Amino acid sequence: MNDQLFDTLIRESFDRRHILDEINAQVMRDIKASARRQRLRHWARLLTFCFGMPAILMAVAGGTYYAVGQMQHWQDVLPLLASALFGLAAIGWQFNKRLSEYSWK
Repeated sequence: MNDQLFDTLIRESFDRRHILDEINAQVMRDIKASARRQRLRHWARLLTFCFGMPAILMAVAGGTYYAVGQMQHWQDVLPLLASALFGLAAIGWQFNKRLSEYSWK
């Protein structure tokens, strides 16, 4: 073996190390981006549970209360109340289902 062959092997070794460093840096960027997206999804989910679902429940209940106040006869109120109670029950069931699936990690 001569010096030229050693120089070539050393140069290839440095090139490989540079390529491995680039690959490791890209992997770390991908991992950090994935963690950042996951953290944003968790916060968005938490905000939806804290503000979105109660806002929907209040809107349905408030709309029903306002509509019932405008009606004169009790027979007009029954279908509206039945549909509102069904809607509130469905929203409550979805809220409970989503909350039980929520990961607290």
